[in-house]
Amino acid sequence: MLARKTIVDQIEVDRDNNLGVRLCLLIVDGEQELKSSYHRTSIPPEGDAAVQMGFVNQHLASMGEEPVTQAAIDRIVAFHALAKQ
Repeated sequence: MLARKTIVDQIEVDRDNNLGVRLCLLIVDGEQELKSSYHRTSIPPEGDAAVQMGFVNQHLASMGEEPVTQAAIDRIVAFHALAKQ
């Protein structure tokens, strides 16, 4: 059965403490990956990671993609808090 998935593929902090998030947009048939592409966003240290990921989910929805899960957003928010320290 074909399905779309959006997974957090990479979270990184650059030298200016911006948090980079790379999402992998997948089309799968059961366990077999048929297609993948990447979508990226960057969150500055003074930004709000939860708000940014809300905008990302709106954008993904407009493209017909699955949203980032709340658990993944919570993980991104936690990483962002660490990067600001």
